[in-house]
Amino acid sequence: RKAAETDDSQGDYALYRGAITQGLGKDYAGKVETLKRLISNFPQSTYAEQAFYEMGRAYVEQEKYEQAIASFDELVKRYPSSSLARKAATETAMIYNQTGNSDKAIAAYKKIIATYPQSDEAQIAAQDLKNIYVDLGKVDEFAEFAANTPGMRAVESSERDTLSYIAAEKIYGTIILWKLIPQDSIAIISVSAAIFDVKKITVMNTNRGLNMFMKYGT
Repeated sequence: RKAAETDDSQGDYALYRGAITQGLGKDYAGKVETLKRLISNFPQSTYAEQAFYEMGRAYVEQEKYEQAIASFDELVKRYPSSSLARKAATETAMIYNQTGNSDKAIAAYKKIIATYPQSDEAQIAAQDLKNIYVDLGKVDEFAEFAANTPGMRAVESSERDTLSYIAAEKIYGTIILWKLIPQDSIAIISVSAAIFDVKKITVMNTNRGLNMFMKYGT
């Protein structure tokens, strides 16, 4: 018989084992259904906690991120002190981050740091949070958060300068000016730390005597 057809009378372990087997076979939809049966029929099972986590992972594999987050959130709600709760909270934050929902990712990572200080997950959250703030060009905001959060390492001035440089490169690193000039070519400017405070860049096309100005905020 297929794992999906495991008889519930065989117990919670048989269902859990069957679900894991389905996942290994990439039958993620079947895995979810089996885990749902486990949780429904054996709510007090010692495998219920793992079932919520594995169900969330199965949803991630199917790119059903809302359902994945719901599974991880339920795990955290029911088993807040478990190691899997920390992993589930991290999974949720990573989903938000990877799907471009920066605001929710920031909130989720901050909650991990506050709820599980000194844990491995808190360290992961701090690093991912820093990366998000750098991508957003909000290095000072991250530095302020780190300085005011127990357990987090303060951002030294030298590191802040480095992160600011990286942030500027991400935002302004390569600016392509699309302009109809001879042969429909494009002008490319690489902006470096040397012009962080420049308010205006001038590009001169000597063939046509064309001045183009591009303004950007610092």
